Amino acid sequence: MKDENALARTFLQRLESLNNLVRRRSSLTLTVPTADDDGNTERNCGDVNDTESLERPILMEIENTDAAKRLEMLFDRFVEEKKDPTLKSNKKSKSSCRNQMRESKKQKIIQLQNQLKKRHTRHLSRSANTLIFRLGDKAACSGDVDIYPIKKNEMDAKLFLSLSCEKLSIERGYRLLKSCSTHEISQDLFVTMFWFAHCRFFQKNSLAEQRFLMVQLSQQFSKFLELLTKSSAFKQRDVIFRVFPFVVSKAIHLGFTFLCPGNRSLFRGSFQKVLNTSTFKLLTGLDIANIHTIVNKLYPEDEKMHREDASEEIDSIEETFEITRRQMSGCSFDRSFISHTKAPGDGLVRHQNRILFDTRKLSPLLSQYLGRDSLNIGSKHLVKRTEPVVHCSVGGLDTFQPRYEEKSLLLEKQRLEHHEKASIQMKFEKLKSKEELQKDLKTIAKAHQQTISSKKKMVALVQQIVTGEK
Repeated sequence: MKDENALARTFLQRLESLNNLVRRRSSLTLTVPTADDDGNTERNCGDVNDTESLERPILMEIENTDAAKRLEMLFDRFVEEKKDPTLKSNKKSKSSCRNQMRESKKQKIIQLQNQLKKRHTRHLSRSANTLIFRLGDKAACSGDVDIYPIKKNEMDAKLFLSLSCEKLSIERGYRLLKSCSTHEISQDLFVTMFWFAHCRFFQKNSLAEQRFLMVQLSQQFSKFLELLTKSSAFKQRDVIFRVFPFVVSKAIHLGFTFLCPGNRSLFRGSFQKVLNTSTFKLLTGLDIANIHTIVNKLYPEDEKMHREDASEEIDSIEETFEITRRQMSGCSFDRSFISHTKAPGDGLVRHQNRILFDTRKLSPLLSQYLGRDSLNIGSKHLVKRTEPVVHCSVGGLDTFQPRYEEKSLLLEKQRLEHHEKASIQMKFEKLKSKEELQKDLKTIAKAHQQTISSKKKMVALVQQIVTGEK
C-alpha cells in the first residue's frame, strides 16, 4: 500500500507540473498551422486563451502497460475517496467494531468477577483441605438431597461456566457453545467434576467417593449427549467436543480460586495443566500430548499470566541467592578492601555463555591483511558457540552440556523416525529382492532342464533315423 500511495503522489505531482506548463505557455504568441480563406497556411495568435483562434490540443495516448493501469486505478480511487468520504469510514468502522467487541468482552468479564467476589467475600479463610466430602446414608445418596459440603446454589455454576466462556477466543460456534455450557445439565456436570477433582487432589482415602462421583458423572454426561442430539447443535458437535472439556476445566479452576481463596497460590502453574489433562481424559477418554498448546490458543490471557508468574519466580530466586550471599559474606570485621583484589563471588557456579557466531567472520590478522571484517560470500551462517567468561571456575569442553531447543528436538525426532522408516523399507526391499532372485533361479533351472531333455530327445530321434536308413 505504501508503494501505491507513493505512485499516486508522483502521478499527481506530474499533473500539477503539466498544468503549470500550460499556464506559462498561455502568455506566449504561437503560430498555429491553419488554412485561411485566401490560402495562407500560417497565422499569428495574440492570445492562446482565445478558443476560437486555436485548435483543440492533441494528447498522446497512454500505453496499455501494467504500471499505467495501476496509476489509473489509483487516481480513480483517490478521486472517489475525495468525493465520498464514506469509503474511508468503512475501513475505520471495521476496526472500531472489533475494538468495541473486545471492550464489551472485557467489561463482561469484569462484571462476572465482581459478582463472584461479592458472593464469596465471607469465606476468605476457606481452604481446599478444610472441605471434606463424605458419603452419608444410601438413601441420601440415591435421592436429590444436597450431600456436598457447599450447596449447589452457593457454588454459582452458571457464573463460573459463563466466565470461562467469556474468556475464550474462538472464530466460530461461540454462541452455541455458551448456550450448551450454561445449561442445567452442564451445571450439574460441573459440580460433580469439581468435587471429583477436590477428592482426587485434596482429600485422602476417598476412593469410594470418587467411584460414586464417576457413576454420577457418566449419567449426567449421557444426558448431555441426549440434549445435543435433540438440539440443533448436533451439526456442530465437533466444535463442542473439542472445546467443551477445556471450558469445564477452566470453570473448575476458577471455582477453586473463588470458593477456596485460602490457598489460592496452589492453583497456579502445574495444577491447572494437570486439571486440563484429567478433565479432557475423563470426558473424552483420550490422552493428547499437545493439550497445553490448545489451551494457550483458547485462553491467550492465561499464557501471559503464566509468563508473568514465571518471571516473578525467577526474580524471587535471584533475591534469595542475594540474601544467602550477603549472609555468607557477612563477618565480624570489615573486608571491603579485599573485594578489589579478589574476583566477584556471586555464590553461583558460572558456565560459559553461549552466543551466536557468524562463520563468515575473519580472524583479526586476516581482516587486517585483507581489509575486511567478513567474507561477502552467500548468506549468514550462525552457529552457537561458547564464549569465555571472566573468573570462570567451571566451563569448557569437558563440562559443556548442550541445551537443545524445542525445534531442534523435534527435528531430531523426525530424523530418527525417517531413518527407522527407511531402514524398515530397505529390509523389506532386500527380502523382496531375495525372493525374486530365488524365483528367477528356479525358472532358469527349469529352463535348463527342459533344454537338456529336448537335446536328448533330438539325439534319440537322429539315431533312430540313422539306424532306419541302414
